Amino acid sequence: MLSFFKTKRNLDISSKINRGARDYQEDAVEYYIPEDRHSAVVVLADGLGGHAAGHVASSIVSDKVMQALKPGASDSKDLQKNLRKKLKMAADKANEHVRMHMEANPETEGMGSTLLATVIISNYLYWISIGDSPLYLFRKGALKQLNQDHSMAPKLDALVRKGSLTKEAALNHPMRNSLLSVVVGDSFKQVDCPRKAFKLAKEDLLIAASDGLQFLSDEEIEQTLERVNDKSSEKIVSALMKAVLHKKSPYQDNIAICVLRADDCMNGVSHTH
Repeated sequence: MLSFFKTKRNLDISSKINRGARDYQEDAVEYYIPEDRHSAVVVLADGLGGHAAGHVASSIVSDKVMQALKPGASDSKDLQKNLRKKLKMAADKANEHVRMHMEANPETEGMGSTLLATVIISNYLYWISIGDSPLYLFRKGALKQLNQDHSMAPKLDALVRKGSLTKEAALNHPMRNSLLSVVVGDSFKQVDCPRKAFKLAKEDLLIAASDGLQFLSDEEIEQTLERVNDKSSEKIVSALMKAVLHKKSPYQDNIAICVLRADDCMNGVSHTH
């Protein structure tokens, strides 16, 4: 429940991160709730580039974006002012730092990261995303991805709908997870940063994640959420992580999940994975 209306409920946020079947962790997730507890910032990054570089890239992106959005967050009105511009400037700042790191460390050339940054103020949601890290809304038993997927997956799925490709061929296509836009120190090919805030309703649940969560189908995510929708964010994020790991896929990617809802007993907190 991410609504503040007359009761001004406090945000309840929890996150978990897991290496999956990989030998190293390239995902990063941070969240921040100011003392007034009427707003929150979540930043998630999925690194690319191998053992050292992917981790470095996601750390740079998550840290720089959080630094850009966190100052002044104790005042919700200050945070909301020119927010779309702030989100884009935060992404540009992270992109510039990735570029500078590669210039100073040539061995990390080619590293990069996705970016998903969300800001919640009162019952309004703002975001910027670059790459394929999904932002889900779970409302009245239905799961919906709010942000754009900047990978080949939507294009392949469109071919399935047209009858030009079978569903199996699309799901197993070698280019399915190829990113069309990413934070790599160069200009962004695609950026999803809506001009208008998304209005949240009572009992809405938000899930920010890396694409490792998508080893579960949308139906499997919905079924998991149905079982724990009335629980705390900690129990919800634990249930999602357990469901992913239960599949025991030998190809399981890193998994980062952050669940956001409302609660009546949450204190101001900052958290990093």
